[in-house]
Amino acid sequence: MLQLANTLLFFKNKKGFTIVELLIVVVIIAILAGVVILSYNGVRARAIDSSMQSDLRDSQATLKTEVASNSKFPATPSVLKASNGAQYQYTYDNTTSPATFCLTTTADKRSFFINQFGNPTKGACPGHADGGVADEINWSQTNSISTNWYAGAMSTDAKTIVTGQYNTSLIYRSTNGGATWATVPSGTGQWHSFAGTPDGSTFYAMKLQGGISRSVDGGATWTTVTPPPSSAPAWHDIQTSADTSVIAVRNSQGVFVSTTNGADWISAAALPSGSAIDIALADNGMSLYAINAAGLAYRSTTNGTSWTALPTMNTSVNDSHIETSDDGLRLFTLGNATLKVSTNSGATSTTRTLPNAAVKGELKASADGSRLIARDIPLGNIYTSNDTGTTWVQSSLGSAPWYGLQVTSDGNHFLALRYSQPVYKGSF
Repeated sequence: MLQLANTLLFFKNKKGFTIVELLIVVVIIAILAGVVILSYNGVRARAIDSSMQSDLRDSQATLKTEVASNSKFPATPSVLKASNGAQYQYTYDNTTSPATFCLTTTADKRSFFINQFGNPTKGACPGHADGGVADEINWSQTNSISTNWYAGAMSTDAKTIVTGQYNTSLIYRSTNGGATWATVPSGTGQWHSFAGTPDGSTFYAMKLQGGISRSVDGGATWTTVTPPPSSAPAWHDIQTSADTSVIAVRNSQGVFVSTTNGADWISAAALPSGSAIDIALADNGMSLYAINAAGLAYRSTTNGTSWTALPTMNTSVNDSHIETSDDGLRLFTLGNATLKVSTNSGATSTTRTLPNAAVKGELKASADGSRLIARDIPLGNIYTSNDTGTTWVQSSLGSAPWYGLQVTSDGNHFLALRYSQPVYKGSF
């Protein structure tokens, strides 16, 4: 009994750790753990960087072999090895002599790039996303009909699509995203341009010879619209506001605007210098833009009755194109692989370089102007951007030129047409 009492007294008098002492121990353990984790992460990061650089050197050798054998670089980087889950961004230009390429590899939000010369370098190729690969579009054929497609339009949900053949009078219509199609006879002539409302209820179609048709039932039936008073032999563009309150068309003689669903037309004032080769109408109908053969850009807020020059948006090259966001504030001009972007209706602009010198011909934007689609000629590639043209992703779908590029208002779906091929639809 005495021994038990002594034992209890011993434990009663023994002191334990204080809270402060316990906190000090915890802090020390945390510091040691942090040092170990940082050391491990550093070793892992260096290993991944070394792996990416090694892959780039191997890829450079592979691409050099390809161009030596075929006199051009391959259309896709599928022949290249990427370790540790790294992703490639790849652009090339087979139109130059010699041909050129640039390859960016990214893993763990770090990027290295290489071209046909030199060694791997930290960062990304011009036009590539540094530290993160931009989302790619998944492209698919919507049908097996191979014909001379030239123009089309679709609803925001990408379910209702109308397209036209260049060499016949048929309009093709799908109401299930391109899974099935029906033909709609509609007179004679070659369909050259389509425009529609975001909900897919109303579409306009214009023929190269100048005839205009309108559908108010999603493309099921079409009625003839009184054409503008012009004898020009070739008509190229038709644009409509989201509520169809304003329609704009262009031919080789000038621009015409209707505010009565095509019942009558206003002959727009001639541009101060040269004829328009491309037009863009804001979805709100408040701004109409035009660009001429010399690459000079103009804006009208009076349905084309007067024009204001936009020197900051000039491209100074032929085959220039112009596009705008739905509110008319974001403006884009494209010419000779140079993209000019404005956020204030062309008052000021920034210049961005596209990844390929052949990018020209068409440019389309989502309603907010953040997502863009463009094409190159004659390589047959399509380029898309998710960040207002800062970085671009190349989609290689063949070697024929593309026509009728479209992007839905929300920027989630794309349409692309070309001769002797099925209609393609792309989605994020």
